[in-house]
Amino acid sequence: MHELNLRVVTFAIILLALVATGTASAAGVSRIVEYRSPLDDSLQAYGVYLPDGSPPGEAGYPAVLHGHGYGWSVSTRFSDFQREWADAHGWIMINLNARGPNFYEGVGNYESLRVVEDAIERFGVDRNRVYMTGGSMGGTGALRHGLRHPDVFAAVMGVDGWTDFRLWHKHWYARADAEELIEEFRRPLLQASSPLYWAERGELGATGHIVDGSDTTVWPQNGLRLYERLVALREAEQGAYDQRLIFNPELGHGRGTDYRAIYGFFLGRERVSSPESFTIQTTVLPHGELYWARIESFLLDGLGGSLQVRTEGDSVWASTKNLRALSLMLRAGPVGERDYVRVFVDGFPCYVGPPETLTLEAATDEAGIVVGWQVRRPQAGPRKTPEMSGPIGDAFMSPFAVAWSTAGPTDQVARHRLEAEQFADSWNDFFVRAPAVQAVPEDRLAPADITGRNIIIFGTLDSSRLLRQADAAHSFPVQVLDAGVIVRDAANGDRRYIGPQFGAMLCYPNPLNGFRTYLLVVNRRVFTKPEEKVPQLLGYDMEKLPWGYPDYVIFNNDQAQLPYVLNVNNKPAVDCYDAAYFVEADFFDDDWGTDSMHQLRRVRVQKPEEHRLVHVAELALEREPEVGASVLVTDGSGEPVYTARVTGRWWGEAEVVISALTDEEGRAHFPAPEGVSLERMSFEVIGLMATGGTWDRTADVARRLAPGALSPGQIDLLCLADRPAVAPTGELKVPLLVYNAGAQERRVRVTLLAPSGRTAPAERVVTIAAGGREHVEFSWWPEGRAAGEIALQAEARLLGGAVAASCTRSIGATVLPALGIPVVVGETKGADIAWGSPWKVTAKLSNVGCDGPAEVTAHCTLIEARRALVAKSATVTPGEVAVVEWGGDEILPRGEYTVRVTVEGAFASTATAKFAVH
Repeated sequence: MHELNLRVVTFAIILLALVATGTASAAGVSRIVEYRSPLDDSLQAYGVYLPDGSPPGEAGYPAVLHGHGYGWSVSTRFSDFQREWADAHGWIMINLNARGPNFYEGVGNYESLRVVEDAIERFGVDRNRVYMTGGSMGGTGALRHGLRHPDVFAAVMGVDGWTDFRLWHKHWYARADAEELIEEFRRPLLQASSPLYWAERGELGATGHIVDGSDTTVWPQNGLRLYERLVALREAEQGAYDQRLIFNPELGHGRGTDYRAIYGFFLGRERVSSPESFTIQTTVLPHGELYWARIESFLLDGLGGSLQVRTEGDSVWASTKNLRALSLMLRAGPVGERDYVRVFVDGFPCYVGPPETLTLEAATDEAGIVVGWQVRRPQAGPRKTPEMSGPIGDAFMSPFAVAWSTAGPTDQVARHRLEAEQFADSWNDFFVRAPAVQAVPEDRLAPADITGRNIIIFGTLDSSRLLRQADAAHSFPVQVLDAGVIVRDAANGDRRYIGPQFGAMLCYPNPLNGFRTYLLVVNRRVFTKPEEKVPQLLGYDMEKLPWGYPDYVIFNNDQAQLPYVLNVNNKPAVDCYDAAYFVEADFFDDDWGTDSMHQLRRVRVQKPEEHRLVHVAELALEREPEVGASVLVTDGSGEPVYTARVTGRWWGEAEVVISALTDEEGRAHFPAPEGVSLERMSFEVIGLMATGGTWDRTADVARRLAPGALSPGQIDLLCLADRPAVAPTGELKVPLLVYNAGAQERRVRVTLLAPSGRTAPAERVVTIAAGGREHVEFSWWPEGRAAGEIALQAEARLLGGAVAASCTRSIGATVLPALGIPVVVGETKGADIAWGSPWKVTAKLSNVGCDGPAEVTAHCTLIEARRALVAKSATVTPGEVAVVEWGGDEILPRGEYTVRVTVEGAFASTATAKFAVH
């Protein structure tokens, strides 16, 4: 401890001396510059070389940020060549630290941008000529920043940087016995840290790569794959995606660094500040804003989405992929000075009016297909936004305070204090190198902390007054308690992880300040070495804080149940694969509620490589070698899964929850509690996680085991419809799986209840074999119910038997808006033509109402040409078809075109067609 304090004091003295005096070098001056970080109020520093003389232009000095390799470095070391270049061209040289060994991600990303702003304010840096370079970790940061922030960096050139998580996760972070696999909840976050997956953002930037072909530290495929991706994008978008590759096949890690080539690449390049055209690509909302547009919400979370914006005169054309909502800050764009603006999204006319900030939301049909865009309406309660979307690491991207709960027993308060102070020390060691963050008891948090800061609180609902107040204002969907953790899930049944071995991390908007900041609730830790006596977790390896955890994590720290697993990482301080202790880890939905289908929904669409869907293939009572439950986990082909962590719950006369690993045959074993009657006990699988796998609950052969006539929970129920939607006059099919967990054949009555509308049949009675399941289906008709969310309720009730048994599940459904004008767009055609020939588009309109002729206005857009054709009026009588036609002699460039036809005032009345100009 004395040695650490001495180092801190010595470092501070050196910093103070350099800041006060600077160091003369060549004609300019080198200095260490300090600034105060808003995140934790700590002093941070960077090195700078200020050239001799005035800036080369009225806008100020160009500046180059240099990212160092792995570690921590606050330095004014610049070579003679760098100083001479700076003096000759009037450039400022900056040595970036950005909180040390974090690969300029998360906190490092935040601090890099903070240094840019500090240098602009302090030294008069030209905002349009900011560049970045670096090698290894610094090269990773340069490529990440250049492609993520082309609105900040005019050009970047990375030397031997990581670009693809499939390579760097395998190299540093995979579990030692499964190097090719990942925890699937991490995929969206890993992709968000990998420029290869959002290279589209670099449309207006300039991206340079130096790739050393004999590099064994950062494999050359990183730079080469990104280069190939940018080349493909440039071929599709001529004049965009400026880049350069320098490939040195014989050189090793970092040996190809060439500042003359790097600075030469930067020379003369300027950023585009308010472009007419640009593209946003991201897998997470916090990175969804660029220039004068931003992504507000995804249709399918975690899959990634894109927003391409193009401006033509007074019109703004946006094209989307996998987006539910977006914003256009029209005043900040090139149309900001116009009297009125027309906005089209995916070919739909959306807005005509003065330029303003416009937030639009997609309208979807029963199949989830986008059928229009409309102005988004306000919503009560929490909603995920780019500012407040999680995950856990996002709680450290704005000012925060660390506290421990004080309302529990003395020993518990002491544990929470230890956990809080351990985390604060870990933060200071990794991100500050000095005492900065101090943990405090919760009753010392100031009102300004509650209203304006994220609160990292170590405690539970039982031991914290603050958390009880927050839960009373808006109940947490994940309840972190002294006794364990309960995940509330009306659709699948609550999951009770009860026992002192279960802990959690939960990131949730703070109900006490209108959901403007986060509450990050932490209880308990895991053991990161087999023989270790002092556990840790949130403060363990903060390098992965941006991508290591989703919105909440539940873990089991009992190594007798989930043993220690080795990480491939060869850094001695980080050799534990901590996710091997996780029993449930997931993201909340758009409304910050639990969604057990979240990951499965994405995986079914994305079909990731080296990944499989897993399920419970068998659930049986075993008598040997001891009485208990046996769970078999396989994938869809029947292959056993040996990387699974299964959590099972015995309940009835006692409640005992156990986690277990599957063996090479895919089996996990759960001994029955001692001293209880098995006739009065039941067992259920509440958690199933697998490295390289996703739990498909809909494929489970069994979910519960009720071995005795008096066992509870003999009936189980699962809805197979995922986020169902129905038109106001339509029919909603509700498929259900009914499980008999008992040891005898049973008759079960199943009903579907709705607060309005009509259901059929009134009930279904099915006979289910012991341990079997049956499929039943109901229909629900809204019969005029207003558009919006509705909760249906399915109930299965046992008929006969020694005990009454029933199971109820809530089914969330959506009633879509009414059709409005009863006219639908039918067959739409656009014929292929030779270049220079006249073109024509036709659409058939049908009146599906019965109240007489409908006077309608039909719109037609050519999406790729960014053309809105003159609207057509038509009279459509019931039962008849009207044909509307658009055409012209204007020569269209060669290529393929998408036509969209819509009827004004008719919900979901749209159709598309394609034609080609040869």
